[in-house]
Amino acid sequence: MKLLAGEHGYYQLHTVQRFEHEWEAEASQRLRGGDTDVIAEYNQRGRILEGTREQMADAAYQRWLADHLSGKDTVLLTPTNAQAAELARRARNELAALGLVAADDLVELADGNVAGIGDLIVARQNARIQAGRPGRRLANRDVLRIEAWDEVGEARVALVRRLAEFTNAYPWEWTPSDVEAFFSQLRSSNGRKPIEMSTGRGYTQTLSVFMEYITDRRYGWPEACLERFGQFPQQILHEDNTVVHTSEYEGRPGRRPLTYDEVQSLFDALDTKVDTARASGRKGALTALRDAALLKMIYAFGLFSGGPDQDEQGFLAVPAGQ
Repeated sequence: MKLLAGEHGYYQLHTVQRFEHEWEAEASQRLRGGDTDVIAEYNQRGRILEGTREQMADAAYQRWLADHLSGKDTVLLTPTNAQAAELARRARNELAALGLVAADDLVELADGNVAGIGDLIVARQNARIQAGRPGRRLANRDVLRIEAWDEVGEARVALVRRLAEFTNAYPWEWTPSDVEAFFSQLRSSNGRKPIEMSTGRGYTQTLSVFMEYITDRRYGWPEACLERFGQFPQQILHEDNTVVHTSEYEGRPGRRPLTYDEVQSLFDALDTKVDTARASGRKGALTALRDAALLKMIYAFGLFSGGPDQDEQGFLAVPAGQ
């Protein structure tokens, strides 16, 4: 950073905004500048505590718990993952005893802890799972709250079991050719309705996430499979055998939304039909004008609950003299 700053220059902030007390704002700037004498001021104001490792861990935990129970957003930091897992286990047990998080219907996490409805969990890697706004994927260090278990998880388990039934093999025996044959069968008629392209892409994402889970060494499945069965699971879905989103619309061609140019062509055709009817001197000009106006109104504002046939007069009513 020093080399980059020396070569390209840098901006330094001098006005501190984030501290409630003025002394702390000034002290933080002195500490950043390397003034170790300011540590005495922190000590005088009770900001430095001492004790054994166990005592300090317990004191930090108790303060975190008090803040959490009072509704504050608080973070408990530890020097190691093992200590973080232990404190998280302690916190969850206490919150479960207080009835603030679920005590049953739990799932096991990567660090050996469990989680259920009401728990906050932190993602530890990027994953191809939608999180938050549409199109956003789960990112490392995202904080998630478990609100409920729904049928989505059951559907994912059912898909994994469906692949196991198709291959007649266990997940640690699956190969890329197995999943390719599985999707080939799903896309063929074979007496059943073939799956849509978007459905196939969703299936590949679900199976890919499952394979990422059982191949992640942090969960212990690769070692356990190798020890018990002499085989370990591998990722069977790659860029070459997954369904890629290459077009804006993947449904049936007959149900594709019109483009803006196509909509404009449709409106122009309706207007031309009105002009043609007027020029011919035959009946139908008013009907064509009504249809054109009605279609444009529906395009602009959508359908009313009663349908355009019932609200037609309301759509086309114009104050007298206009």
